[in-house]
Amino acid sequence: MRKLLLIALGVSLGGCVALSDFDPVGSAVSIQGQWTIDGSMPTESSCAALGANRVRVTFLDVQRPVPHAGLFFSCTAADDSGDVGVFDTAGRRGRGQVVAAGDWRVRLEAIDGTGNVVAIGDAADVTAELEGPPIVVPQGEFFTGTIGALFDVQGQGASLMSCEAAGLSTVHVVFDSLGGGGQIASDASVPCAAGALGTRVLPGFDYTAHLEARDEAGAVLFTTAPETFSVATGSRCRIGGRCQSFCGAGADCPSGEVCSGDYCALPGEATPTLSVAP
Repeated sequence: MRKLLLIALGVSLGGCVALSDFDPVGSAVSIQGQWTIDGSMPTESSCAALGANRVRVTFLDVQRPVPHAGLFFSCTAADDSGDVGVFDTAGRRGRGQVVAAGDWRVRLEAIDGTGNVVAIGDAADVTAELEGPPIVVPQGEFFTGTIGALFDVQGQGASLMSCEAAGLSTVHVVFDSLGGGGQIASDASVPCAAGALGTRVLPGFDYTAHLEARDEAGAVLFTTAPETFSVATGSRCRIGGRCQSFCGAGADCPSGEVCSGDYCALPGEATPTLSVAP
């Protein structure tokens, strides 16, 4: 199962090239890859539900992700044969050999109009040899549904101080059931001070999940009761709350709800925040 993370979760990076001479731009080999959204070729509507308008190739070193300026593509980009969600720099529309020789760790990232990462694909270690075979980036399998939570600590904003006072180290979304075929992008966990977390999920399934707060040793100090969410395309579901329908790109809201910031909400509906209290 391909794993994706919400940008809010943070990313564990790995790589093979020292930071001081980390530069993937070169002329050794071409590069190719593809991506799907909710298991299908991307469309304008599914890209909108994902919140992405471009997909880029990112090269990872120990400390940071490094985009390649020549490897940004429209979310609905097509290759020479017309297949959507596919790129190949060796093709007619490509730029040829654009990656420097070396050992690299690469992945695909979906980004919004301001450059924020909204979903990421699996990373892989690859070797680029002068005039060698093309690099193939692992397929990006992006999901439009999300399940997550906002939280504070004993009624105070989540911070290093409040988390330390409560003896909390990390907060997790734990899935009890994937609804007989659902997929999650990742096991969602963040440092306690983050105050928010979540993961992307494949829509069309009922997911049961709960929140856990743990100490440094991994012991569970706080947990919520399991909740079940029916996730539709683009839905944003929050533990302690409900699933909100996506209403961007002209999508309609259920009767009695209004579109607010790309999601449907009841008039005066507040954003649920869970209080993590050991």
